[in-house]
Amino acid sequence: MDYSAVSSGGKSMNQVPGKLLMWDTKTMKQQLQFSLEPEPIAINCTAFNHNGNLLVTGAADGIVRLFDMQQHECAMSWKAHDGEVYSVEFSYDENTVYSIGEDGKFIQWNIHKSGLKVSEYNLPSEATGPFVLSGYSGYKQVQFPRGRLFAFDSEGNYMLTCSSTGGVIFKLNGEGDRVKQKPEREH
Repeated sequence: MDYSAVSSGGKSMNQVPGKLLMWDTKTMKQQLQFSLEPEPIAINCTAFNHNGNLLVTGAADGIVRLFDMQQHECAMSWKAHDGEVYSVEFSYDENTVYSIGEDGKFIQWNIHKSGLKVSEYNLPSEATGPFVLSGYSGYKQVQFPRGRLFAFDSEGNYMLTCSSTGGVIFKLNGEGDRVKQKPEREH
C-alpha cells in the first residue's frame, strides 16, 4: 500500500479544528485518523522520514508532533514556537527535526529527547511571510506560508530560506551563522 498523510485546517487555530488522516493512495480509502492532543487542531505541515515509519507535523498551536506510523500513535510532542509552525523536516541523519514558525525562528530539535532544542536561528522577517505577489494592473495577492520554507544542501550542512532580497544561506553549526545572502538585482 502507498500511504499519504493529509491534514486539514485553516489559518487561525481558533476557527478551524483539524484532522490528521492516513489514506491508501491506491484504493483512495481512509485508513486511519490520528488523535491530535490536547484537542483537534489545524496541521500546517508534514514530513515523513526516509522509510515512512515516522511522521513529523507542525500545527497552528505551535506544537510539533512526532507520530509512530507502525504503532499508529503520537510518540511525542512539544511546544516548538510562539504562534504557528509553518514548516518541518527531518535532518539527514534523522536524529533531529527542524522547524520554522510564525515567531521567525528556525529551530533544530532532538527527537530522542522530547523537546530538547539543539540549535536556534533567527530568520529574516520575510522568510515566514505573508508573501505579497504583485501582478499586472496593480493586482496583489497575499499568501501565507505552508509546506516547505527551507531546503538543505546535499550533506545537510547548510540551509537555504528566503528574504525580501533573495535567498539566505545559513551554516548549520549550532551558532546560527548567516553565510551568504543573494544580493539584490541591479535595475
